[in-house]
Amino acid sequence: MSFSKTMVKENSVFKSKILNVLVFQFALVFVGLLASQAVFSQIDTRSLNGVISLDVSEVDTDLQLNVAIRNHSFVVLSVFPFIAIRPVISQRSETIKIDKGAASASYRIDGIENDPVDYSIQISCLACGSYVPTQFYTSTGNRFSLSGGAYIDPDDLGSTLDLNIITRGRIEGEIVLKGDKVSNRDIKLTLSVVSSVDNSISLKTIEGLTLATGKSRLAYSVSGLDRSLARGYQIKVDCENCFGKSARSIFSEIVLNSSVDHKAVDIVITDQPFVLSPLIMEILL
Repeated sequence: MSFSKTMVKENSVFKSKILNVLVFQFALVFVGLLASQAVFSQIDTRSLNGVISLDVSEVDTDLQLNVAIRNHSFVVLSVFPFIAIRPVISQRSETIKIDKGAASASYRIDGIENDPVDYSIQISCLACGSYVPTQFYTSTGNRFSLSGGAYIDPDDLGSTLDLNIITRGRIEGEIVLKGDKVSNRDIKLTLSVVSSVDNSISLKTIEGLTLATGKSRLAYSVSGLDRSLARGYQIKVDCENCFGKSARSIFSEIVLNSSVDHKAVDIVITDQPFVLSPLIMEILL
């Protein structure tokens, strides 16, 4: 057999072996894909549905709430001392709309993986976090941090769960010069929301307010107030450069119920020049 014929034969055998290897590798990949698909198709999932309700009678604008069912694993970082974490490994979520004038809506979340160590349920408000702060469901009431009670054993989570959402209080109104008098200068103000039981306890404070020259009213808005304050709120206004009675703190005349939102809560301040009595004048002179 000539040298050239021998080379042709060896090349043919080599190509045949390469082809067989490629076919075998392709078969392995194909079988692997089929196996992965089979395993994926066997992942057990569940659904959760119910009603999501706010702690107010109605809202004055549409709200978009995101409800996320989060799956946690359990990872031990250290034995001595014992340190472990519960990272989120997957989650399913839906955005629920609560319409203006309503306070609740139905929700349903499908495709929740059914084999975590624990679940947690996180509720957040899109572009309205000061009114509905991010919170986590627990059986004893929502919490604002993911702590022990916010982890849910898979066996304790059924297919139906109603979620009661904590909102923060809002107060709106105006600071008004008595008789709608027009200010002859910039009046510097500080507004605080205080406890009606102890007005030294300030819940929210807005500094640097200015009722401008030529104006008689200044609008204000306070949000993020704790609704759990049983005895309610009062509004306190301090004026840095007022005369007369408004040189002292001015309080709203009524106690505001902390369980509802309030609008048109106006605070009237006076700004009258201090007039010395004839007796004082005589003493000074």
